[in-house]
Amino acid sequence: MFIIEKKILNKFSKKTVLLVTAMLAVSGTVSAKGDSSPVEMAKKLAALRQEVDVLSTSLEDKKEEFKGRIRSYSTQKAELEAQIQRAKIRQSALDEQIKKRVDKVNEQVEMADVLTPAVLESIGILKKEIEKSIPFKRKERIDELDRLISQMDQKILHPANCYARLWDRTEDEFRLSKESGVYKQVIVLDGKEILADVVRIGMVMIYFETKEGVVGKSVYSDNKWSFQKIYNQKEKKEVLYLFDSFKKQVRTGLFVLPSAIPEGER
Repeated sequence: MFIIEKKILNKFSKKTVLLVTAMLAVSGTVSAKGDSSPVEMAKKLAALRQEVDVLSTSLEDKKEEFKGRIRSYSTQKAELEAQIQRAKIRQSALDEQIKKRVDKVNEQVEMADVLTPAVLESIGILKKEIEKSIPFKRKERIDELDRLISQMDQKILHPANCYARLWDRTEDEFRLSKESGVYKQVIVLDGKEILADVVRIGMVMIYFETKEGVVGKSVYSDNKWSFQKIYNQKEKKEVLYLFDSFKKQVRTGLFVLPSAIPEGER
C-alpha cells in the first residue's frame, strides 16, 4: 500500500509530497494502533488525494497567472523602452533646432550691433528734413520715426526690419512731394490749436480754411514755418477757388495763389 502511494505522490510537487507523507504517517500510526479499518484508511486516502489534486490545480493556476503577469510586464517594459527611444530622438531634434535658433539669434545680435548706429543716424537725418518741411501733419510724421526708435530700443523690431520701415517712411515723404490734396489738420493760429481744412500743394505750400470762414496760408519766415490769416480779398478768393476746385476733384489747370514767402523776405 505504501509503495503504490509513493508512486502516485511522485507526480506532485515537493511541497504536496511532504503534506501527503505527513498525512500517511499519521494514518499509519492510527492503523498500527488498530483505530481504523482498511476501508476507513482508503476513504481518508481518497480525501487526501482529492485535496492534493485541488492544491495542485490551484498551484498551476497561480503559475499561469504569474507567467501572464511576467508577459504583461515584459510587454510594458518593451513599450516603455520604445517610448524612451522616441523621446530621445525628439529631444535630439529639438536640441538641433534650438542650436540653429541660438546661432541665428547670435547672428542677428551681431548684425544689430552693426546696423543700429546707421539706422539711428538715418532716422535723425529724416527727422531734420521733416522739421524743416512745410507744417503738414508734422507731429504725426515725426511720431512715426520716434516709434521706430522705441521699438528698436525695446528689441521689438530688429534694426534690419527698422531700416526697411524707415525706407517706407522715406518713400512716403517723396510721395508727399508729388501729390496734392484736401485734408483736415490741427493748425496753430494766433497761438491756438484749431482744426481746419487744408489744401496741400506738394510739399511747397499749405492753405487753410476754418469752419468760421477764416482763410490763410503757411508762411516761411525767420527759418521757420507758421500759419497766417489772409486779409487781402483778392488772395482770399484765389484760395477759396482752390478749395472749391479740389473738393470738386478738379486738380488740373491754372491756379493763381498767394506766395508762401513774405514780400519783404523775397
